[in-house]
Amino acid sequence: MLSLTSNKWRLILGLMIPAVILVASLLRSTGFFIHDIYRLQEYLGGDKATHAWMGMAVTLALWLLLAPRRRWWAAPLVAAMVLLLDEASQWWLPRRNFALDDLAMGLVGVGAAAGLIAVGDGAVRGYRAWYRQRAQGRCDE
Repeated sequence: MLSLTSNKWRLILGLMIPAVILVASLLRSTGFFIHDIYRLQEYLGGDKATHAWMGMAVTLALWLLLAPRRRWWAAPLVAAMVLLLDEASQWWLPRRNFALDDLAMGLVGVGAAAGLIAVGDGAVRGYRAWYRQRAQGRCDE
């Protein structure tokens, strides 16, 4: 049985989330299922909010793939570069257009995910330190 902390789940979710986002982006670029993509955007709060949600999702997926126990800042850095490349590639795609506000909202999502990752990382490290002290009898409960 797979637990949610197993490496298999991290790999599955870490690859599946960006794959879904990539497929949605390709569908929008080609015009297939465009009405469904627009409905999804409206459900997520509009175009700009969708960029923020996708930035957050990509960052969290990369964090799952890039060893979450060390260097929490690596995933947000890579996600920011991926978002920059994605937005820059829209200069050459006929159905898409480059927009700095889209990039900015994507980076807002990356920043929000980075905050969640940093706080979670600090909480886990603090709990582990407390647990070690407790196990050694140096903690007052």
